[in-house]
Amino acid sequence: MALSKTPQEVIEGSPVDPNKRPVPAEMTTLLTEMRDEYQEFGTALSYASILRESWTALATLAPDGIGQQAEVSPDDTGTHSDPQTSATVDNAGRYTAFGTGAGQWTWVDGGGLASKLSISARLSEFSGPFAGEVRGNIGAASQEDMDAAEAAIADKADAATVTAALATKAPAADAALTGDATAENLAVSGNLSVGGTSVVTALAATADVLTTSPNIFNKNDPDAAEDFRVITSNGELANNVGTAVTGFIPVTAGQQYTFKERHNTAWYDASRVFISGVAASSVNTLTAPDEAAYSRTGYDTTGDTTPDNYWIVQGAEALEIYRPFGGAIAPARVFGLTSESFEDGSVSPEKASFTAEGSNLYDASTILPDFFMNAAGALTASATYSVSDYIPVEEGETYSLRMPPLGGGARFLTAFDSSKAPQSAAGSNSTISSYTVPEGIAFIRATVFRYSETVFQVEKAAKATLYENKRRVLNMSVPVDMLVGSALEPTLNKARLKQGKMRLGRLQFGYEDQINFAAIGDSYSQSAARWTENAARHLVAKYGDGGGGWTGYAFFNPGSTPYVIPSNQPGGVNGNVRATEYPVSYSGTWACTYTGTVSPDMGAVTSSTAGDYIERGVPATPDHTALRVLYIGTADGVVRYRIDGGAWSSNVNVQGTVGNIGSFDIALTGGAHTVQIEVVSGTVTLCGDNAMSDADGVRFHKLGCSGSWIDQWASVDQTQQVAAWALLGLHSVTIMDGTNSQSQGDTTAEWSADMQTLIDRVRLAAATPDLMIMMPPENAQTSRVHPIAAYAQEGRRLAIANRTAYLDLQPYFGDHPDDYDSDADFPLFSSDDIHPDAVSGGRIMTVAWLEMMCVPG
Repeated sequence: MALSKTPQEVIEGSPVDPNKRPVPAEMTTLLTEMRDEYQEFGTALSYASILRESWTALATLAPDGIGQQAEVSPDDTGTHSDPQTSATVDNAGRYTAFGTGAGQWTWVDGGGLASKLSISARLSEFSGPFAGEVRGNIGAASQEDMDAAEAAIADKADAATVTAALATKAPAADAALTGDATAENLAVSGNLSVGGTSVVTALAATADVLTTSPNIFNKNDPDAAEDFRVITSNGELANNVGTAVTGFIPVTAGQQYTFKERHNTAWYDASRVFISGVAASSVNTLTAPDEAAYSRTGYDTTGDTTPDNYWIVQGAEALEIYRPFGGAIAPARVFGLTSESFEDGSVSPEKASFTAEGSNLYDASTILPDFFMNAAGALTASATYSVSDYIPVEEGETYSLRMPPLGGGARFLTAFDSSKAPQSAAGSNSTISSYTVPEGIAFIRATVFRYSETVFQVEKAAKATLYENKRRVLNMSVPVDMLVGSALEPTLNKARLKQGKMRLGRLQFGYEDQINFAAIGDSYSQSAARWTENAARHLVAKYGDGGGGWTGYAFFNPGSTPYVIPSNQPGGVNGNVRATEYPVSYSGTWACTYTGTVSPDMGAVTSSTAGDYIERGVPATPDHTALRVLYIGTADGVVRYRIDGGAWSSNVNVQGTVGNIGSFDIALTGGAHTVQIEVVSGTVTLCGDNAMSDADGVRFHKLGCSGSWIDQWASVDQTQQVAAWALLGLHSVTIMDGTNSQSQGDTTAEWSADMQTLIDRVRLAAATPDLMIMMPPENAQTSRVHPIAAYAQEGRRLAIANRTAYLDLQPYFGDHPDDYDSDADFPLFSSDDIHPDAVSGGRIMTVAWLEMMCVPG
């Protein structure tokens, strides 16, 4: 073989640079190529048992035995008909005996000893100002040794003679080139230096850069064969569809070898003459017999084993994590690599920290078609199905499995432990669309229908998002200066708000429609005066009034009881986003649980006093069809209601399953109304109501909970929270959080996980809802550990990963709280420097939100 770069080019550069320092990667390549050339030289020597100047001379000789090697000089430029194959072949080249009669030699190839570079030829590659020093100091073999070796070859000496000429030099060179690169071995007999740089030092410093894989199976071995098997009686190959055979793999007699799986195995001696065979079985560890120097083994390719993942290792231990044959760079031994050290395109996205796995973990390009796999891991041929490759999963996480366009999930699911052994109890032989990973499971494989194999989706989420190909996306958790902070646009994925674009567009252009908006969050959203009320009133004025929406009965400032209408009322009532038109009042001894309940806004009120009531007002326009009252079930609660002071209704049980969300409707006719809901008996827990109308337009549900943080929202029972939100008929949901999570010391990882939980739950509560993550600006409480910007960066990453819209209010307010706090020249915060001032910062919030939501014009 030829070196890709000469030693001088590696050490001095080309053109020569006196200041050049050898690049570790280039030294590693040079070292490896020199080792390979040395090994080829040794192999060529073994072929030189018979050397003849012409085919005519060789054709008169009878081989000593089958497999004996011979070579004809390259000076014989003629051709002849091969006595075994009848093909026309060159006279020059290597031959092997196929019989023991005169002339029974078959041509192998045009290589051999004569084609190898001589030692002096290799030395001649050193030229330039240091050539004399290189040739004078090489010391690997004296000139006499070189002359003796070349003379032996020229005289057609046998292998023993040639080997003896280099015997004193070979062990040191071999040791240097196979990892034992001590200064003594590298020097051999002298000290090679080029331009003042010691090659001994350079090579010794890089000799252990390469590490060797334990896998001794080389898929690129030219002797490897597919659709063949090994015959155990003679070591020959026979056609056999569905199995592949390795090449001749060097082994050591008496050593154990373990195979990933095994069909027939054959053992051969150093001349590759068959010794013995072992039939296929489930026994995958074998001991090489006496005299064994090579092995060939078959393996089944009808399942998940391919040349790309097959392995054989020395010893009785299986290879837990697949590694390909050959060497690998030892990162700890490589320093100072620059971009010039890597080929363009040589770094895959998987190796780049600034990319992350996309949402779809299923790769349609790696499926096994025309098979299905049951829960026990058994493969069965079937033209109906395809089986995915191994998909890594995490214990305790829930994964959705979706098969568009007809819906449904995976037809079968097979679960595997970390060693990829099937665990039948953890799989499924029935169609499955959601899978929570049990303990001990590290991989799954999904069986899908052939018609959907290209659009299947496996996603770490309770509910799958829209289909995407398996791909890499930007990892926004990695700080990249150009991709964080004020350099980024404050909005993202506005086009994802399709419910709003369609429904508001229809309303704007005169079509009948309704849209239900919701704002989930803390006091930034709970206080209607800050932004939610103005946003709701603007939408209603522009697109029409679709009803009052949610009125929350919870309050955070109870004051003193009993409550008397209108003089003594609690403070901090969640209420309605348009509280003037939709008031709520309390009579009696109502107590509030402000957070942690399954109410849509996390709050609820409770009374066990008969005669206590809640009063609700509804305006004359639009006409409302009903108040849908939401309650939390108790063991014995009973209520009744009346409209405009009329007769009381029949009793209504507000019981059901204790702790679960429930509802009942109070039917309304056109016009303004006052509705009273009264405790009849037992303990009654009420959440609020949804004022519903058939009128075209906008309905806005304010679901803010003052003082709440995202972990509280995510800690509510999922099933009941989803059921409560579903009762509101949501189309477009904005989730805003950060300020109180910051005060609680939540890490960005904790915040991100909780936000992901809310995103997943909203998508369970509504069909294809619009979703927007809205981030507050930083506040002036500098003692808080985690800046809002850290949460905002996670919010942006989640928006990208979940295909939600994103609005970061920071650039709207300024670069730093000093720019907008209550003492700033342009103050946008209230005096507490935690909350935006309603009439300044609050208006910025309103406008920024409306710019994301509204249809132009």
